[in-house]
Parts: sequence; structure tokens; C-alpha cells
Amino acid sequence: MTTKNNNLKKNKTGWREIDVSELERMQQPGYRRINQGLTPNATPLAKSKYEICKNILRYKREHNLSEKEIGKLLGIKQVDKLEYLLFRHIDYFTLDELVDYASVLFTPFHLAIHEENNLSPSKPNGLIYLAYQSHSQPNLLTNSVQLTQLEQERNHYQTLYQNRVQKDLEHDQTQKIQQLTHHLQQLEHNLSQERETKTLYQQKATDLETSLMNLAKSKLTGKKESLKLQNYNIMVIQTNELEFKGKTLQEYLEWKYPAKEDKEGVKEIIIGNIDDVRIKFGELDLREFKNLEKIVVNGTSYDAEHKLNSLKIGDCANLKFLGVSFNNLTSVEFLKQLVNPEKLQGLFVNCNNIEPTDIEIFSPFVNLSSFRMGTTSRGLNFRNRFYGSLKSLKNCSNILSNIFCFDFTDIDSGLEYMPLRQHGSKRSSFIECFGDDGEAKTKCVVIQDQLRPFDYDLEA
Repeated sequence: MTTKNNNLKKNKTGWREIDVSELERMQQPGYRRINQGLTPNATPLAKSKYEICKNILRYKREHNLSEKEIGKLLGIKQVDKLEYLLFRHIDYFTLDELVDYASVLFTPFHLAIHEENNLSPSKPNGLIYLAYQSHSQPNLLTNSVQLTQLEQERNHYQTLYQNRVQKDLEHDQTQKIQQLTHHLQQLEHNLSQERETKTLYQQKATDLETSLMNLAKSKLTGKKESLKLQNYNIMVIQTNELEFKGKTLQEYLEWKYPAKEDKEGVKEIIIGNIDDVRIKFGELDLREFKNLEKIVVNGTSYDAEHKLNSLKIGDCANLKFLGVSFNNLTSVEFLKQLVNPEKLQGLFVNCNNIEPTDIEIFSPFVNLSSFRMGTTSRGLNFRNRFYGSLKSLKNCSNILSNIFCFDFTDIDSGLEYMPLRQHGSKRSSFIECFGDDGEAKTKCVVIQDQLRPFDYDLEA
């Protein structure tokens, strides 16, 4: 069917006139596939819009929605406008419009970090982006509030948390208050004055964490009941690098847990994605964190700044798991400080640079079920030089129940003392003991040769 005017476009309500610039865009090859957010010359604002559109489409795909259904959810009645959205023609939408659409769908998205300070005219009252995430409901709900109403919002959060408090589980949930309020402190450092700029709201961190901790303590005063917070996280949609860039992990922990009682309330320290937060490792002293049950501070295999050089853990009477892989530790003497070694179930000290050490040092850890002490990559000038006989571990009855690795060490005897898997275990008793990488050998190649014919299965 032909039309009387080339500047006409058909929709469900009939023909409508379109402007010349739109017509030119539609006549471009691959018009429906134009994604300006991905073009080399795209601005950060365009990339942000594109990210939102992409996640709206992901929501449509994951929920198997038709175009009509997604349009109804978003409240978009114009067919052409819905088409622009689904084909990511971002010039037809403001960032505010796209954020509102995403809010309706509970769609998670992330705004690009802008390098420019002025991407759009400033507004009299900037907008803050917050997102709430529930573990039971993985989608995000995005709300915006006026910057001038920050104090009012703060009070709202406190009320919100207070209403979620239950009195029937462990008191270690007070740590979750700290984690939640840490996100809020980051928010105060990284507030955007408007949705389309990186202008930061330079306000000093408030006493929000103190307020919430006092709230928790008031709930516990004179009562045996403890606190539980439901697993809600607070996330900032527009993120910027932490203020700890270039500082050490020790400084970060001192900032996050300034008081003695704060440190004693922490049960887990897990450091991940360390390249993202730009924190240096160096020396780490955890002796004031007396109630830790889990420590994971893994370095990287390629960056010396992100490696531990020394570690002090104190007695840590409840420690169950310690992971310090891929660091630059030269000694494991810190393990002797543990007052209840029998509680330790997992120990990963692999891929460090441990000086010659007899594995007798591990004999008190009789309940280890996951144990890595080897070097899992080549480059034998940088390895753990453990030596001795596996006889030292004969009382570790669970040592073969999960992971046992001593690759490229100098352990060369005692295989006959290894306890077999427990009755009913579905896992074979495999041992990782490679000592020959084709270029160099270590003494554990003796045990490797013993197990090689049996595919490294002790029970074969």
C-alpha cells in the first residue's frame, strides 16, 4: 500500500505525519538496530540510557511478555513510542522517563560513571537514586528523593529497619546493621546532584551508623532475645570509587569498625573484588576481631599491591575457615595463635611464598575437610616450601572428604598414613599432589608417582 505523503507513518489509529529528521533516521540502513549507547561517539548519558533500555528488554524476555503486555505495564499507549523504547532509540526519552519505566518493572540497572561534570542543565534540587534489593526478590525497585529531604529520608530508613527487627535469633545480626549503614555512608559520599551528572554532593558522613547501633543496643538492653534483620541490602545506582582508593585494608577496617565493640561483633571478614575498591593489602592485624568465624582475604596473582605480606589473627576462638590464597606470606606461624585449632574446618594458604616449614605445624587441625597448601600455578621460584611426612596429618580424619592439595611442595612421604574417606561419602579420595610441570620438579613428585597409576585416587 502506498501513501500520498512520504512523510506519513501508519499506526493502529491510522496515518500520522512525522517530521523530516525522524524520516531520515528511519530511512537509514538497519534503523531498527541502531543502538546509540554502543556507538564509539556515545556520551556517558547515552550509555546510561542504553543500559536502562537493555534491562527493560531483559525483563521483557525473562518474563516472556509480548510488546502489548510490556506496553501496558509501562503505561505506554503510543505504538511508536513503545517501538522507540524496545529498539533503544534513546534520543526520544529523557533519563528521568527511562528511570520511571525501570521503576515500574523493578528492573536493575547501573548508570555509567561520568567523567564530564556537566551533561545537562542543572536542576534546582538534584535527585538521589536509591535501590532496594531483597534476597527473596532479586529485582530492584528504584525510588528518587529530593536532595534537600535527605534528613527526612534518613529518619525513614531508621523506622524501616526498626519495623523489620525480630527478637528470636542470633545477636550477630547487629553486624548486618553495620553493613547496611556502611552502604548509606557510601551514599552520602557519592550522591549525585542530578541524575545526569557526576557532580558529587560533598557532605561529611553523618552519625547514621551510630544511631542505628544505638537502636540495636536499646533493643538488647535487659533482654536475652537477640536481633535479626531481614536480608535487605541498600545499593546506590550511580556508583563512584570508594574514598579508600590508595589506602590499606587495615585502614579500611579501622574506618568501618572504629570501636572495640564494633570489632568484637564481626563474625566474617570476606574481601572480594579488590581491584574494584582499589585497596592495598600489605600488613593485616585482626587480633581485635576476637569473634571471627570466617576470614577470606585472597590476593591477586598479578598485582603486588593486592597481596598480604603479614597476618596476625590472635586467638580467634571460633574460627572455622581461613582463606589467604594468592598472597605474599612467607610464614604460617600466625596459626599457632589459635586457641581452638580443632574448630578449623577449612584452610587455604595456597599460592603464597612460604619459607621451608614442616607440615607438623598443621597437626592440631584435626577437623580439616578442605585444605590447600600447595602452589597451583607454575613458577617454582615463588611457591610454598612445605616439607615433611603426611604422617603428621594422620589424625585429620576428614582431610580427604573435600579438597586436599599440596601441589609443588616438598612433602615426600607418609601416603600410607592418610585416612580414607568416611563411610557413606560419595566423594573419591583424590589428592592434588603434582610435583612435575615438565620444566622443574619438587619433592612431592615422589607421591605423585605413587598415585599416578591410580589416577590420584587413594582408594583405587
